[in-house]
Amino acid sequence: MNKSCILYYAIGLLTIFHLSIAKAEGTQNELLGVWRGTLGQQEIVACWDHYGGNYYKLRKPLRIALNNTKNSDVWLENEWEKSEETISWQLNKPIDKHLVGSQIQSSTGTTLPIMLNRIHSSVPEDDKEECNFSGAVYEAFNTPRLKATQIHYGDSTNFMNTKYRVINALNGDIVSIELIGTKDSFTKANSVLHKEFMNDVLGYLTCDEFEPPRQGDYQSKIRLRFINNEWLSWSGHLEGYCGGAHPFFGSSTTTINLHTGDEINLWDWFNLVKKEENDQENQDDDVDSIAQVCEFLSNRCLPRPLSELVINTPASYEDKDCKDVDFQGMVDDGYSIGLNERGIAFIPELVEPARGMRTCYANYTIPFTKLAPFLSKKGAEAINQILLHSSDITK
Repeated sequence: MNKSCILYYAIGLLTIFHLSIAKAEGTQNELLGVWRGTLGQQEIVACWDHYGGNYYKLRKPLRIALNNTKNSDVWLENEWEKSEETISWQLNKPIDKHLVGSQIQSSTGTTLPIMLNRIHSSVPEDDKEECNFSGAVYEAFNTPRLKATQIHYGDSTNFMNTKYRVINALNGDIVSIELIGTKDSFTKANSVLHKEFMNDVLGYLTCDEFEPPRQGDYQSKIRLRFINNEWLSWSGHLEGYCGGAHPFFGSSTTTINLHTGDEINLWDWFNLVKKEENDQENQDDDVDSIAQVCEFLSNRCLPRPLSELVINTPASYEDKDCKDVDFQGMVDDGYSIGLNERGIAFIPELVEPARGMRTCYANYTIPFTKLAPFLSKKGAEAINQILLHSSDITK
């Protein structure tokens, strides 16, 4: 018998012995908080809140629920599953931030030792945070598996005279980019991108369907749209299903100042007007109002001439199968804005579409050179710098 087997066997005997001599049972209040240790030879992280327990194996994203039985020291894994096989945890009362117990499989009688150490406590009287939602307990429970997630790096490629690479995690369901270079501005940008990337990794890891927990569907991808010495702009697409009545989906655009790393609102580059229910010139003629292009969920809109220019511009599609979609007719309270190689793109925010067309989104791009009459002072300075220093812009 090798050393690891001897150690494993000894731990098992010690755990069983510890359980057999302990008379006091570990109550749920005594378990509240986050624990880390081993189940057999596998590293795990466990969490208890006022609703029950949860745990995961460090290298696997799926959460497993622990539900209390009539005996307060016995917890069943995923008790909602309709199976003759049951897996239970029998836990001893915690002693000095240590918790021991055993996992028992009903069909085989296999017993594995559980040895955990508390890494975050939860005060029953004051702390109502939950393992599976936001808060300090949630963060402590999920940080270990977030840090353990492997990130894969693609080959270097070039876009607008800038080197970058695609990065992904979790079988390619979470995709982002990383700029390649030693510039301070790249460091700032990569910090912003990495934070968003890890937020999406956490979204995937915590995306499960309840009763019993099953791995949900969560996909997030971003694509680089524009970069120069001043600005970086990208688009994102998120979709999935993590329980509830409906799946979710959404697209977004982000532009940051490369010198500060701060996100900017491109709507501030324009002289905007308030959204009007009816065009003043046509009120007496009882003519329908002229459609306006407005910031999403805001009363900030482009002036009528620029709105008409956007609306009458041919759409650009990510997917040619989307060419028959009436994007302008499906606008849900406004547009988002992003930079791209040709100009400023206006992207309609759509009402929740059918599943089959969730990857359908379009942009209406106005060339930089046509924007001058409509720009604010801030916007004019920015666009002039873009045109002055970029040979890649289509004029």
